[in-house]
Amino acid sequence: MSPGLDLIEPGSKVVLDEVMDDNLARRLAGVGIKPGAELHISLEPAAERSVQVLAKHGMVILDPGMAAGVFVHHDDDHRTPVSEMFPGESGYVQAMTCGACLEDVLNDLGVQKGSHIQMISHVKPLCYRLLINNKLVQITQGLACKVLVRQNEDKSQLAMISHESDLEVMQLLGKNNVRQVYERLSIRQGVIIKLESVVEFKDHIPMVKKMLIINTRCGSRIYINNRQARLMVVSIDSKPDGFKVVSLGRYRSPGFELKKMFIR
Repeated sequence: MSPGLDLIEPGSKVVLDEVMDDNLARRLAGVGIKPGAELHISLEPAAERSVQVLAKHGMVILDPGMAAGVFVHHDDDHRTPVSEMFPGESGYVQAMTCGACLEDVLNDLGVQKGSHIQMISHVKPLCYRLLINNKLVQITQGLACKVLVRQNEDKSQLAMISHESDLEVMQLLGKNNVRQVYERLSIRQGVIIKLESVVEFKDHIPMVKKMLIINTRCGSRIYINNRQARLMVVSIDSKPDGFKVVSLGRYRSPGFELKKMFIR
């Protein structure tokens, strides 16, 4: 059995042999990761925090998952996910390394491949108190990022509104499990909701979790999740001065020094 991600040795080196999913292969190729590429695998703590960016359609807030899945070629020629950008940095979206559903959400928000993007600021964790059909409900910032509303004639993310307002729900973004949450809260397209208040989590401690990061020879850093990692077959060299073992997986045979394996 392969060990978990927590057993991956920082600084391990592998060579990508195969990506067993066409969509993931296309996304990785968009950031220069193709079969034969030498990769350094690291497992690093990453704070879960939302960011405010200036995108194609104006200001938007990206939750941590969105920000980690947008790969930016900076104006000064280095490359990082949006989640690692500093306020004031800008560039163009080189590729999306997230899944197709999240890419659709980002496209609707104006964060699109080839478009310009500027990091504005990190956003404090907030929750949004809404009055819907005379019932008070509270939603997280992550959900508020995926609700598009109309205020007067302007269309905006619910997460971008900070004052008491009557709003019409224009569009709900996200996959089925997110839409089920909206349904339970009676948040539906065309419904009028009232934003009662936006409250900061004063005692909130930012969640920090270990993220699997691919570091390329050109200096790029790409976040991948466990599902994506399982689809990446890599080669390792068992020689002491060669590549180090990252995890145990599918081997060709005990006689080979070069072995195929999954990053688990």
